[in-house]
Amino acid sequence: MKSKITAVIIVLVLLAALVGIGALTYMNRSEAPDGTLVREVTLSKHPVQTRVAKPVTLVEKLASTGVLKAEQDVILTAEVGGKVQQVRKTLGDPCKKGDLYLQIDSESYRIGLAQAKAALTQSEVALDHAERDWRRMEKLKASAVVTAQQLDGAEQAVRAGRATVAQARAALKQAQRNVRETKVRCPFTGFVAERMIDPGQAVGPQTPLARLVDMNNLKLVLSVTSGKIGRLRVGQKVTLSDPNLPGQTFSGAVSRLGVAADPQTRTFPVEVKVNQDESGLRAGQVIHVSLELEEHRDVLAVPIEALIVATEQKSVLVVNGESAKKVPVEVGPQIEGDVIIRSGLKPNDEVIVMGGNNLVDGDAIEVVAKADSAPAPAQTP
Repeated sequence: MKSKITAVIIVLVLLAALVGIGALTYMNRSEAPDGTLVREVTLSKHPVQTRVAKPVTLVEKLASTGVLKAEQDVILTAEVGGKVQQVRKTLGDPCKKGDLYLQIDSESYRIGLAQAKAALTQSEVALDHAERDWRRMEKLKASAVVTAQQLDGAEQAVRAGRATVAQARAALKQAQRNVRETKVRCPFTGFVAERMIDPGQAVGPQTPLARLVDMNNLKLVLSVTSGKIGRLRVGQKVTLSDPNLPGQTFSGAVSRLGVAADPQTRTFPVEVKVNQDESGLRAGQVIHVSLELEEHRDVLAVPIEALIVATEQKSVLVVNGESAKKVPVEVGPQIEGDVIIRSGLKPNDEVIVMGGNNLVDGDAIEVVAKADSAPAPAQTP
């Protein structure tokens, strides 16, 4: 009886062990993308995904976003006061350099100009008379007919006359300028972005009249970190894109590099001049920018997830037969999801890119999948 009971117990223990092994085996089966079970992994090995390190060419790029601004964007103001007689341009109209935008009533200024001309003529006549008197006295001073006091008075009259003439000439220039300033002209070729005054309104000096924008010369101001400002140069080509126009790109070039960092953001301003001939872009649009920083030829790169960082030492795990091997590496720049390996890896090393989180040097592994070994060129922010 005892032997029968013992045999039953042994059978039950074996069955429990088989059920446990089956459950663990099920939990370690891999799944294909469609969800189907494709293989079983030996319990003593860690399933990993790898990528073979092969020389590739990666283009490091700077990606940023900015708002388009006009190279010239000014508020036209009045230099003299008066009633507006006419406004030649309206919202959206082009205005070439020198074109008349607005006319202020000039009658009072023309009267002032005539008065200034008359005052100058009068002062010039008075000066001529004083100079003739002084020259005559100069000739008579040797004959003692003219006293030294009289000669001194004549000289003072000449100096005063010359000062009066100079003052009259300055007044004439101011009167001429006032007449000119009644005609407000466009200082550069642009478009009227805002009209602020209508005919009949009275304006004074410095009254805003209109906003003039140079739409043919647009610029983009970017903020660039100190680590990248030194890698840019004036004239460097830039690719621009409008998020509202997918698939369409525009061209530009770096036109100015900042020499001082913003005290708040610690970034440097960089201006990009837009090639407006082909773009049709407008001031105020949000634009995406991409420009090459450096091309890295024949380098080895791994996904950033494959990198193990312990204090200052960085390393990766590679396949060594059926186990994982930890390899110290020196890294270069990160290009989107990949980081360049400067030293430590060899071409054709099989790097563990997934499943290595809990692995240590020498752990048994089984490669269940291999990733593409050629990362695509990407951009860095």
